[in-house]
Amino acid sequence: MVLFKWAIGIFVMMCSPAVALTQTPSATPTATPCTTIGPPTLSATLTGVQPALPGVGDQVVLTFQASARGGLPTYSVFGFTPVLQGNPPSVHHTMFSMPAQFDLTAAQAGTAMVNLSVNFETATGCAENPIFHFVTLTAGPFAVGVVSPTPSATATPTATPMQSPTPPDDDGCAVIPPGSARDGTLLLLSLPAWILRRRGRKSGSGPSRGREGPP
Repeated sequence: MVLFKWAIGIFVMMCSPAVALTQTPSATPTATPCTTIGPPTLSATLTGVQPALPGVGDQVVLTFQASARGGLPTYSVFGFTPVLQGNPPSVHHTMFSMPAQFDLTAAQAGTAMVNLSVNFETATGCAENPIFHFVTLTAGPFAVGVVSPTPSATATPTATPMQSPTPPDDDGCAVIPPGSARDGTLLLLSLPAWILRRRGRKSGSGPSRGREGPP
């Protein structure tokens, strides 16, 4: 029995180095490279206001230009009341290079503070294996001034100078003003009677040539 145990011990000692030489060392996993993508940002500019200085009651067109890392942007505006009024629909584009326009109405004088909201697709995570998703960012506010309507100037009537009637060419006759035509007529009618009466007076005042008295 003791001999048997001794034989097994010798066999194990002889086989152990061979077993050790046949074992393969475990491989160390290689780390996957990752270039981190930063958070998305939005840059926007109000490039146009038509008309340039809107008045109350005008239709106002706002034009925006935006840029960001991504695509498929959807634009909308908010925060412009009560100076501007309206409910313009959202504007959809496939890329940021296309401008977005919104139609509003100038409701009252003042300064409207317009904000631009953009929902777009972007990437986050590792640049080698990015994750795509949609985010919403805002830009602004952008100031848009509205002025009061200019009152229309009231036209002042121009006084027309009165012109005196031009008398006809003088032909030796007295001109009777239109306002005293009746008095002139009476004067003309009474003139012959006055002449006859005067002549009668002259005849009566001379030496009497009637019948002579008795001798």
